[in-house]
Amino acid sequence: MAIPLYLAMTAGEIASCGAFPAHMGYMACHFSPDGTGLCDLPDALPARSLLILNDRMPIRGHDPACVADTLLALLPQLEPAALLLDFQRPDDGRAGAMAEYLRSRLPCPVGVSEGCGQTAEGPIFLPPVPLNQLPEAYLSRYSGREIWLEAALDGAVVTLDMEGSRASPLPPDAGGEFPHKDDALHCRYRIERHTDRVDFLMRRTPETLDALLAAAEHIGVTMAVGLYQELALQAPPSSAR
Repeated sequence: MAIPLYLAMTAGEIASCGAFPAHMGYMACHFSPDGTGLCDLPDALPARSLLILNDRMPIRGHDPACVADTLLALLPQLEPAALLLDFQRPDDGRAGAMAEYLRSRLPCPVGVSEGCGQTAEGPIFLPPVPLNQLPEAYLSRYSGREIWLEAALDGAVVTLDMEGSRASPLPPDAGGEFPHKDDALHCRYRIERHTDRVDFLMRRTPETLDALLAAAEHIGVTMAVGLYQELALQAPPSSAR
């Protein structure tokens, strides 16, 4: 069975959506800017959705017990499949402590982003597989642990010159064809030759992303999470509201 791909939707996208994707994520609950708990909580979601709490509002004096109690009161109403703690700020210890406490209190699976999840237990949420790395190599550092993987249609440029090789993001305006396919890296690419270097322009397409997720299922990944606005056409809709 293929791993589920959860599409993260904002409150505005949810309000204007005629048919939800089969696996939906709510993006996102936040730490309250003027209290010790949470804000931007959803009133209702399709059952088995992914609830996301991020740190757009930093953790500053927020009470883990208050946060946990708020979520515990919300879970019976929402019936989420899991909670994702998408913490992206540098961890000064507060994010890791918050994640550990919530994981110990909540009955649902709790996934933690890599920045504060290296010392935590349970599922870990990893950024997309870099286009110039084999999925097996990228995911091997968390071998034996449940992995939730970010899915994205991203791109990269790998430059080869006299100094060696280096990777950089693919410019947003990089158009043109990507005629070649690499089944091991799960991407399409083209080669541009210059007088002093060779550039490999790599792009992950809907087709190669599907292949990547199919491969990832066999190397520890149990869930994928992407943006609805980017991947909506990739997932079959559900009429549940």
